[in-house]
Amino acid sequence: MNDAKEIYLSQLDKVQVLWPGDVRALADFCLRACAEVDRRENVARNDDTIQISGPTLNGFAGMFATVAHIPKEEVERVFEAHGLYMGLELKCDPATEKELA
Repeated sequence: MNDAKEIYLSQLDKVQVLWPGDVRALADFCLRACAEVDRRENVARNDDTIQISGPTLNGFAGMFATVAHIPKEEVERVFEAHGLYMGLELKCDPATEKELA
């Protein structure tokens, strides 16, 4: 069993459900959207707490399935075929994360 708790965008480069690059492209969008929502929340909150959120692979599989109009199980099968654990937290690569800060 892998002890990893997170997976970075670059680790999704070879994973495809419908066409090459589809998983990485949507994952990038989802993480950037989460970062912007967090930024707005943090500004509105105006206190010392900082919200940082992002989906697990399980949550992202659901998002992908919704956008692509395919069963979530189909997405999960592809992820699992690549040895990916559905409980991993999806994260931006460190260089990308700095861009979003």
